[in-house]
Amino acid sequence: MATPKQRNSINYQIANGGSLSANKTLLKSKNPYIIPTSQDFVVNAGVTLTVEPGVVIKMGDQSSMTVSGDIISSGTASNIITFTSLYDDSYEGDTNGDSSASSPAAGSWKYLRIQGPSQNSQINYTRFKYGGRYFTSTALDARAMLSIYEATTTISNSTFEESQIAGLRATRFYGTISGSTFNTGTTTNTDKVGLYIYEGSPTISGNTFSNNYQGLNIELSSATSTISNNTFSNNYIGLYLTLAKVSLDNLLFSNNTTGIQSSNSTISVLNPASITFTNNTATTTPGGLF
Repeated sequence: MATPKQRNSINYQIANGGSLSANKTLLKSKNPYIIPTSQDFVVNAGVTLTVEPGVVIKMGDQSSMTVSGDIISSGTASNIITFTSLYDDSYEGDTNGDSSASSPAAGSWKYLRIQGPSQNSQINYTRFKYGGRYFTSTALDARAMLSIYEATTTISNSTFEESQIAGLRATRFYGTISGSTFNTGTTTNTDKVGLYIYEGSPTISGNTFSNNYQGLNIELSSATSTISNNTFSNNYIGLYLTLAKVSLDNLLFSNNTTGIQSSNSTISVLNPASITFTNNTATTTPGGLF
């Protein structure tokens, strides 16, 4: 594989070595940054990594970033922060210097993982693309492009595209996910879940789920997740519930094979007229959920 061109050195990397032990801000003027191939980069507990709007972070093959401190990845509508493959020449050009010899694909890199004791991380106006690489040894909660594990994080206005598995997987998560787009790229691969919630009760509002096998999967929740003002279109299953508790309001399901599929779940609907189904093969499975 080609190596990054002349700036290949510590200047391309977030830190010298595989971890960050002091607060740091990544600057757009120094784009792009690289996590080298196969590196599992760590932001240590007590450390904050701040990402300036417009920064591009290119992830080498099978690389990852784990945040036990905090990451503030807060872009703007006109300056979106991007996590993508090193092979992706559409952001900051041909960084690995091989012309068209390599190209990005789902699963080029592994994940960004935010885990306890992280308490103040923010993901806003951030794009995630071509990640989600996993192996049989990969923990289930890490099988996603963005993995949140027992951490307090706010997620808004972000995009999750072309993941090998889940776009975002959140375990024991009780925060808010809003204004974001989940599109893993296919409805035929059962691994392709836009947003996977396990053992949590978040507020999920104003998002779009399209072109996933499952748009939103909620499993094993002991408290109620609030799901409102979301659109589910062109998924195999729009909303998939297993042993979940949910409150639904103002949802649109269109052109899915199944709008809502539920197993042993508790569903409350604030206003049944606000749940709209258009051109789905099946409205709900089993039928007559509400």
